[in-house]
Amino acid sequence: MNEELQNRDMDLRELFVAQKYEAIIEILNSMEDEDVYEITTTNWGVVKKYNEMDRVDLLRQHITFVAYTSLLVEYAGQRTLLPEDDFKVKYNLFEEIFAKLQVE
Repeated sequence: MNEELQNRDMDLRELFVAQKYEAIIEILNSMEDEDVYEITTTNWGVVKKYNEMDRVDLLRQHITFVAYTSLLVEYAGQRTLLPEDDFKVKYNLFEEIFAKLQVE
């Protein structure tokens, strides 16, 4: 991700923490498909690595980031930036994480 896109991602994360969801959607709607896709897949890759480490404590510690990334995946799916099979794989990761968090 280039620096401009990283800055945009950080701005979106700050809005997520502030629970300004309409503002997030407005920004995402104004972005190019490729940029939304890149932010979504980059962040999803990080969450996937957290999950593969099988450290529920780490997932819990970064739950806001996990939730933010879940929102991005859902948005990208609705915008059809992810093929349906890819969307299902990405979305299922969050269901798996949720199940892990419920157990502990």
